[in-house]
Order: sequence, then C-alpha cells, then structure tokens
Amino acid sequence: MERNIPLHIERLVYELEHSKEVEETLLSATNLLGKDVTLLQIYTQLGFCIETNKFLRSPTLNQALSLISQEYGLPYHQTSIDSFLANTPSKVSDADSDLRREMLRTFYEQGINEIASGSELGLEPSAEPPLASAWDCFSVLPKQIQFSTPKPRRLHHSPSTQATKFFTPSSVNSTPYSECGSEFETPKSTKGLRYLTTLVRQLVCKHQPTSFKDVALKLIDELIDTEGVDRIKEEKNIRRRVYDAINVLIAAGVLERDEKNVRWKAEFNVGELVEKREFLEKRKREVDAKRLEFKEILNKYLAIQNLINRNTINPKGEPALQFPFLLVSTSDSPTNSMSIKVNSSATALELKFGEAITMFGDMDVLISLKMHKIKPSLLRHFLPSRELLNYCTPYFP
Repeated sequence: MERNIPLHIERLVYELEHSKEVEETLLSATNLLGKDVTLLQIYTQLGFCIETNKFLRSPTLNQALSLISQEYGLPYHQTSIDSFLANTPSKVSDADSDLRREMLRTFYEQGINEIASGSELGLEPSAEPPLASAWDCFSVLPKQIQFSTPKPRRLHHSPSTQATKFFTPSSVNSTPYSECGSEFETPKSTKGLRYLTTLVRQLVCKHQPTSFKDVALKLIDELIDTEGVDRIKEEKNIRRRVYDAINVLIAAGVLERDEKNVRWKAEFNVGELVEKREFLEKRKREVDAKRLEFKEILNKYLAIQNLINRNTINPKGEPALQFPFLLVSTSDSPTNSMSIKVNSSATALELKFGEAITMFGDMDVLISLKMHKIKPSLLRHFLPSRELLNYCTPYFP
C-alpha cells in the first residue's frame, strides 16, 4: 500500500542525508513544528527544547532518520553503532555492572565528587545538592538518627547510561554491604558523605580539639544499634567516611589539623557565613532584576524588527502612524471636559481633561499587540547573536 509522505518530510530527510551538520539542519526546519504535531513529537524525543529553541543534546543522523521512518513509514535501515545501541534492550553484562560499581567507588573515595557531579560523568542520573547545603543546620542532632532510603529514580537509557538495574542506597541502620560481601554493592545515599559531614562538624565544634578516632567512635555509638558481624562492617564503613568527611572539611578551610588532632578554624565563623550568604542572595536578586530588564529591552527590539519586516512585505501607500508617538486615553462622557492647545511653533502641547487619563507609549502599543512574539524560523534572523535565543519565547501560531 502506498503511503502519502508529506512533501516537507521528504525534503527534510533529503537534507539530513546530504548534510554534515545534523543539528543545524534540524534547527532550520523548526518553522514546521507549529504545523506538524508528529514532527514536533520527534523533535522532543531528540531532545529539542521549545523554550530555548535548541537541542539539549546533539542528535545523530541515525536517531533522527529512525524516528522519522517510524512515524511516517519511510523505509530505513539502521547501520550505525549508535542506532544499534539505542534500540538494544537495556541488558548489560555482570562485568559492566562491576565496572560501574568500581567507578562509583573511585569517584567518592578519591574525592572527585567535590569537583564534578556524578551526572556529568554519566555515573548517576542527576546531580545532588551542594555540600554547602549541609551546613544550614547548626544544632546538635538527637542520638537516635536514621537515614531515609529514597525511592529509586528512573534512569533514561542511552548508549552511555544503560544498566541492568538502578542502584538504591541503603539506610545506616541496615548494613550497606550486599549478601555476597561486596562493600560497594550499593552507592552512598543522598545523606551519606554530606550528612555525615554535618555530624562530624558538630562533634568537632563540641569536643575540640579532638582526633579522627574520637570522632569516629562517637558517631559509631550514635548511629549503630546492630551487633555481631553487621556492626563490624558498619563500623568500618563509618570510619572510612569520617576520614573522608574530615579531609573534605580541612580542604574547604573549615577545620585545621594539628598532628593527630583537628579543631574548628578560628577565622571561620558563623557570622561570616551568614554575611556571605546574604551577599550572594543580594547579588542573585540583582542579577535576576537585570535579566528581567534585559528581556524587556530584547522584547522591544524584536517588536521593532518585526514591525519593520511586516512593513517591508506589505504594500506601501496605506495610512501609517509614524514613530515616535504617544496615545492618550480617557473616558468618553459628557461630563469629561477636554482642552487641547498647541503653540504657534508646534513645539509644545497643552492637554486638559476633567477626568483621569491613561497614556500609552509607542513601545507599549507594540508589546500589547504581541509584535515581539515571532516564529522560530524568523527569530534567528532578527537576533545578532544565537545566545540571545535563551531569553526569547518561541511563538507557534
């Protein structure tokens, strides 16, 4: 049975097959998204963001052609490794699982998580909150503390992130070791090193000067309720994490080491932290205000460019209102007296009204007419820099 393939899809497939820049070719066809819902769905699956008018990840030729062939019934044979991996069931050998666990172990033990997030390296699905967020609470926690076990998050499979299962962190009151005895069967929970760092900081402040060993013993007494083999394993795990947490705090300048003892650094005080946090929040508000102001200026620029483009296309000779201009509005009633006077040189205008008036500038009129909302196909031609697309909202009529 012969299928009716839209002409614009045939043209897009031809351009993709004969172009070296897949992303640029796809972006040049964004003007079709408002008319073809199926094509918009394909773009979304390829990682296209409508708000920024660009792809969050670079699409490959095989991915694009494969999705188009599935939706429109085009004949297409996948031949690349990327296509093979993208369509292969998410089944990974035990060796791959062991390699991922070993990489997670090295990632946390070597302190790499302090300079990069696991999501950036493809080890975890999303980045965790910064270590500084663990310092918001300065009160000593009660003795009975339990770590909650968050629900596993769904991991979207890709050629670089496929896995047989998603790792779920264990709680502190249950052994973090697997039944087979592997120490790194599950990665640290979201309250692992960061949460333990908070407890370490509180103990050092309360009992300073103190040592690595004393801090570890106090935390073991507070956190572990089990006995036997499980307690030995958890003690070993907590000692290792206390060592990591203290090294992180020393590197951050919060603690200082004197031979085997550690203490709270004198010049690092809570007041300074609060002052710096307030300064950063103030700067953030200023940046947000400037970003909003810049977006308003950009909207006015787009409105003027759109008006110029429309006047160029439309035939001349029609009545037009020249820029700049000012509109004055007031209620139309018999009791509203109005008086308009112009001087002899026409350089001054005196307006008198009996009731309240509303004034509109030329740019206010353009914005109210939504002249700043432009189709994606024209938006790129109006902007001097592609980075400005991040401040624009694409318009699909």
